[in-house]
Amino acid sequence: MRSFRLTALLAAAAVFLAGCSWYDDSGPGIDLFGKSSRTSSSSRAGTAEVHDSGTESRVSDLNSISGSGELASEVPDESTAEIREDDLSLSYSTRYYLDNMKKQHLKDAAMMLIDGLKKHQEKIYFTGLGLTKDELREAYDLALSTEPDIGWVSLNYNYYYDVKGRIINCRVDYTLDKAKEDKLLQKLHKQAEDLVSETEGMDDFDRIVYFHDRLISGCVYDSSNPNAWSAYGCLIDGRAVCEGYSKAFQLLCDTAGVPCLIINGVTNDETETLHMWNKVQMDGEWYNMDLTWDDPEGSKSSTDIAGEAGLIHYEYFGDTDQAASVEHKEVETLYMKYPPAEATYDNYYIRMGLWADKNTENSDDLFYTAAKYFLDRDIRAFQIGCSDWEVYEDLCIYEFDEGGIFHTLDALTEQGYRIDNTTYNYTEDDENLVITVIMKKGA
Repeated sequence: MRSFRLTALLAAAAVFLAGCSWYDDSGPGIDLFGKSSRTSSSSRAGTAEVHDSGTESRVSDLNSISGSGELASEVPDESTAEIREDDLSLSYSTRYYLDNMKKQHLKDAAMMLIDGLKKHQEKIYFTGLGLTKDELREAYDLALSTEPDIGWVSLNYNYYYDVKGRIINCRVDYTLDKAKEDKLLQKLHKQAEDLVSETEGMDDFDRIVYFHDRLISGCVYDSSNPNAWSAYGCLIDGRAVCEGYSKAFQLLCDTAGVPCLIINGVTNDETETLHMWNKVQMDGEWYNMDLTWDDPEGSKSSTDIAGEAGLIHYEYFGDTDQAASVEHKEVETLYMKYPPAEATYDNYYIRMGLWADKNTENSDDLFYTAAKYFLDRDIRAFQIGCSDWEVYEDLCIYEFDEGGIFHTLDALTEQGYRIDNTTYNYTEDDENLVITVIMKKGA
C-alpha cells in the first residue's frame, strides 16, 4: 500500500510581497533545490490530501483454482490428438508464453485445454502427454489468465489419472451456456474494435494513453459484479477488479496489434496480496502498466479531489521493473516467464515533460508548463514525477513548505486562468515519487 508524507498546512488568504512574481528576466529564478537570488514570503498555503489506491482490497481469484482427482477405471488406448498452435485463436500474451515454453508436453497441454475451454467441452483429454496434477493446474491458470475469451468457466475442475498419476482428462463446468457466451463475446469484441478504430493513425504511446484513459474513465473497481474478473466486466459493465482491468487492456492491445502481456503477481508488502497488471510494448520496449491502481475510483479514500478536478492518474503508466518493484512483485510459473522492462522513454511523466531530475534548472517553469497544459484541457490538476528521492524531497520542500507553488498560481492568474491563487490541495506520493497539485476554481 502506498504511503504518503503529509505536511499539515493551514489555508490562508494573503498576497506575495510587492515585486515577487513567478518569473522575470531580472534574475535567475528559482532552481530545483529552492535556491534563489530573490526572496519572498507569504502566509498563503495548501492542504495535503491522500490519494490512496487501497491495494489491500484488490484480490485476484486465480488462487482459488483447484482440482479434485480420481483414479480412472479405464484408460483410453489412443493418445490425445495433436493441435497446432497456428490452428488456435490465441491472445498475444498466450502465444508469447507458449513460444517461450521449453517443454513440449506442457505446451501441448495448454493448447488442448484452451481449445477445449473455448469449445465448451465438458471433458478435455490429455492422454499420452504424461501431465501431472500440478502441471494441469498451471495450464489452467495460464488459460484463465491470458485468454480474455475464457471468462465464464468454473475455477474448480475434476480430473482423472492413471495408476502412474498421469492425467487422462479433466471435467470442467461453465457458468454460461455457449450460445449466451458467444453473444457476450460478440458484444465485447465489437466494443474493443470500436475503441481501437478511434486510435487510427496514433503512435504506440498515444494509443496506449487513449486505452488507459478510456478504461479508467469507464470503469470502477467493484468486486460485487459477477463479471468483475473478465474483460467484459471492465469494458461493458464498467465494474471490475484487477483481472478485469488487465484483461480489457490486453484485449484492446491485441485488437490494435500492440504487444501486451498479462502479469500475475502480488503486492510487494507484508500481505503479498494477489494482483494482476500488464506489460506493454511501446516503441519496441517493454513497460509495466497498472490501470487498476491508476483508477482512484477503487481507492479506500472517500473522495479523490484530483479526479473531481478532471485528472486521470498516471503513477503506474510505463514503469520500469525497478520502479514497479516498489509495490509489485512478479510471480513466475511454469508457463509465465516475464521479459525485463528497463526503458524509460515512454514513461508518462518523462514522455510528457512532467519530470523533475537533477538536470531540471527551474521548477517554476516546470510547474507552470504542466499546470497550463492541463488547464488548457479543462483539468484543474497536474502531476510531476521525480527521478529520485533527493529531487522529490527538495521539490516538495520548495513548492509546499516554502511556498514556491504560488509563483505558478500567480503566473496563471496573470495569464487569465480562473483559479484561486491563494490556496490549493496536493498529495505527495513517497513510493512513486509523484507530486499531484489540485488547483481551486477562482472568481
